[in-house]
Amino acid sequence: MTRPKKYTNPWYPVLGVLLGALGAVLLVGAPEQHGAEQVLGQGGVGLAALLCAVRTARLAVIPTPAGVLVRNLFFTRTVPWDRIAGFSLVRILDIDLLDGGTVTCSAVQRGPSHRAGGYTDRALAALEAALAAHRTAAPSPAADR
Repeated sequence: MTRPKKYTNPWYPVLGVLLGALGAVLLVGAPEQHGAEQVLGQGGVGLAALLCAVRTARLAVIPTPAGVLVRNLFFTRTVPWDRIAGFSLVRILDIDLLDGGTVTCSAVQRGPSHRAGGYTDRALAALEAALAAHRTAAPSPAADR
């Protein structure tokens, strides 16, 4: 079985490594601080940077057979195909839901140097194709009557 294609900003893994390095430096240097407040403060900031590093490196939008897996900084969820109306991409990819809501996918963002055919356009095209394929494969409610 092949792994589904993962879409993410190509700079996020680099940012994750940089945040991780910052977190490690802060944690290693924390015991050298004077006073418990400084040690706990620097250690806490270092730990927070490490946690953000892991989450940033894992940001992604992944089309799966069940729906679209969205990994944002603070939550991960799967949006089932039958709840998705479509996708929109102005600056950040949004999944438009049939009930009128949206799910923002921070892993796919157009930057100031966006070029046609870049990763954001490829991600949007692939997600739209997957949605169209799901709609074609899924039986319509009218066919059940």
